[in-house]
Amino acid sequence: MEFNSEAVKIIAENRSLVLFSIFNLSADSAALEAVCSDCFENRSFVVCDHNFNVYTFFVIKFYADQPTDQLIKSDSVHLYSELCRISDGVDMGVSLPEKKVTKLNSAFLQCITALDNKLLFDKGRIISYRPDLVAYRNIVWDSEASFLFYLEKSDIEAATEVFSRFFSSLRSSAYKYNVMEYKYYILHLLSAAKLDAGNDTPINIFLDITDDLRQQFRLIFDAESLYDCSINAFRNICQRNATCPIYPGNSVIEDMQTYIERNYSKNISLEFVSSLFYINRSYASTLFKSHFGISFIDCITQIRVEKAKELLKNTDLKLSQIAARVGYSNVKYFFRVFKKIVGTTPEQYRLH
Repeated sequence: MEFNSEAVKIIAENRSLVLFSIFNLSADSAALEAVCSDCFENRSFVVCDHNFNVYTFFVIKFYADQPTDQLIKSDSVHLYSELCRISDGVDMGVSLPEKKVTKLNSAFLQCITALDNKLLFDKGRIISYRPDLVAYRNIVWDSEASFLFYLEKSDIEAATEVFSRFFSSLRSSAYKYNVMEYKYYILHLLSAAKLDAGNDTPINIFLDITDDLRQQFRLIFDAESLYDCSINAFRNICQRNATCPIYPGNSVIEDMQTYIERNYSKNISLEFVSSLFYINRSYASTLFKSHFGISFIDCITQIRVEKAKELLKNTDLKLSQIAARVGYSNVKYFFRVFKKIVGTTPEQYRLH
């Protein structure tokens, strides 16, 4: 931030500061200046706008001495109530008091962390930073595998439909997720989509999408805007996957085989895979037997064992780690399957 001569004078005359980071304010800096003048005496504040976001503003409130928690709370509530008079849905984060202007970036991060802990579907909030605000809970989504498949397939309509149902389920969930938990989960989905893209897709295709979204997420705290940003990121992934199709669609059985080869380590069933390709289970079973001469389960087992053989020969991973990587949570069962197909145990195969 750059300060004019008046701001420099205010800084010199005071000992402490608190940063109010204001988001979703549909007003200009002049209106915010007027509000602050009504709230704070002696013009002991500086108003700054964000270089790239017209709805984001910062108010640095200066204090002659270290402010008490009660004083900060009083100033925060007063300022927020006045902001709500000129704009709806305002989010405001409040930092801890700092003694130096050089600590403004730290104060800004505190404001971001505070608002990231706002409940996802709350409309406009004021939240003060506390060190214990950083805990969060992972989101679990039963349809994640289907959603990632639609991204791979560049089917944005199906992906949007599934994701919209997921978003609605968050709204009605008994556990009320916060903004941070949602952001982390969306970035997890993008990371999973990047990994699922395979070796033929340049990594930078996904890095720029993820980086762009992370920057957008940084200054967004309302549910609908977060949803819109997420959908745009997913749409970009679908568009880029379309340039190098993972599932060409020339043969449904070959596309199913591709899916299995890419997801053999996951807990997948014939019913689930057939549903992804819009065919019934019995027809899918017939396709597998006529095309490969073996059942769906045997096909997955063969792929898993071949991958295990590669890992046994080319890595120093423990047998339990290899079992987990190829889709077996039970190590003893992995041993039995491996020996039945290969004729030796995994340890013997590695030695020879």
